Amino acid sequence: MAQVLKILSLNCRGLNNKIKSKRLQSHILRQCPTVLFLQETHLKPKNDTIFSSRQFQQQFHSEGTTNSRGVAILISNSVKFEPQAVQKDHQGRFIFLRCLLNDKTFTLATIYAPNVNQISFLKDTMHNLSLFQAGEVIIGGDLNYTMCKALDMSGSVSKSNKLYSSSSDLARLIARHHLCDSWRILHPHDRDYTFFSARHNKHTRIDYILISSALIPKMVSAEIGSKILSDHAWVEVS
Repeated sequence: MAQVLKILSLNCRGLNNKIKSKRLQSHILRQCPTVLFLQETHLKPKNDTIFSSRQFQQQFHSEGTTNSRGVAILISNSVKFEPQAVQKDHQGRFIFLRCLLNDKTFTLATIYAPNVNQISFLKDTMHNLSLFQAGEVIIGGDLNYTMCKALDMSGSVSKSNKLYSSSSDLARLIARHHLCDSWRILHPHDRDYTFFSARHNKHTRIDYILISSALIPKMVSAEIGSKILSDHAWVEVS
C-alpha cells in the first residue's frame, strides 16, 4: 500500500523564542507530518535549522527579518526524498522546491503573502511557480486573503473593505493554475476559520493547502487544527 502523505502548514508567528520554538516543535511532532510548511519564522538570516529534531531530514528556509516574514519547508525522515531544485525569494515570502517523494515528482511551495496588494503579489508568485514546477503541486501558506467572503469570514462585509471585497479573485487565480483549495473540497458548505483579526473584529480563513486537481481523488482528509502558540490555526491534508 502506498504511503499516505500528511501535509501540515502553519503561520507560527515567530520562532526566535527558544521556549516557544521547542514547545511548538513538540506539538508538531505529535502530528507526524510528512511535509511541514511554515510562515513567519522570524529567524535570523542564514539560520537554516528551523527545528533541532532529527525527524526532519531536510529543512529549507528563506529568511525575512527577526520580527517579520521568513518561510520554511521541512521534510520528514518517514518519506523517501530527493531534492531536484530550489527557488527562494530574498524577502522571506516564498520557497519553491521541486523533488521526488517516494519516487514521484512533486513541486512543494510555501507562501506568505503581504497584507496589502495580495492578489498582485500572488499573480506574480503563481506565474513564477508555473515556470518552475514539475509533477503535482502542493502549496501551503498564509495568503492573507479569503477564498469566499460568504463562507470564509464571520459577520458581514462592507463593500468598501478592499481587503476582502474581491475574494473571488483568489478562487479564479488558483483555478487558472489548476489548483484546488483542499479543505473546501471536503467541506463544501462548512464555516471554519484560521485567524482572528482584532483590527477588523473578524474571523477569517486565510491559511490554505492548495493541491493540483489531479490529487483530489487521493485525498483522505483535510482539517483545520487549533491555535497553538500562534494567532493562526494550523491546517493539514492527507
